[in-house]
Amino acid sequence: MEKFKWFFAGQDEKEEAWLREMALSGQHLESLRVPGFYRFSSGKPRNDFFRLDFIKTPMNDLTAYHKTINTAGWEYVGQMNSWQYLRRSAKKNEIPELHGNDEAKAEKYQRLMVFLVGSIPFLLIFPPMIGKGIEQPYYEILRVIYLLFLLFDGFSAMNVYKRIMQLRES
Repeated sequence: MEKFKWFFAGQDEKEEAWLREMALSGQHLESLRVPGFYRFSSGKPRNDFFRLDFIKTPMNDLTAYHKTINTAGWEYVGQMNSWQYLRRSAKKNEIPELHGNDEAKAEKYQRLMVFLVGSIPFLLIFPPMIGKGIEQPYYEILRVIYLLFLLFDGFSAMNVYKRIMQLRES
């Protein structure tokens, strides 16, 4: 079964809770496709917890990361962009954490913030490149798409910044 559900950057805890609800209802995450599309398989309800980690590293470093995660009891489920999706079945009263404290969680969001802010220069130089040789109605459509990307990036960066501040204040 495939489901579509959209989450913005910085809403990973909300996404983790949704994936947990799906597992508790017997829908188990199998894979991820493009952003927002999830593939589930049906089965018995499981007490699975999910954690999302933002890792922007070369693939060989990711292999070492996955070994570390597996050693800590987490199962690698998949990746969407630079987000790593991890699952762990828990005992009755256990709530497994990937990042043990708020500062470690803030560092995860800081990595995401660097990516979001780093994409802004590309978004700012992109409009002159897309206007060359494109007929008027298509150019207008591309401008709207561009503005949506720019708004999405800015909105996401603001949400992530707020989350970093919340974690650092607690």
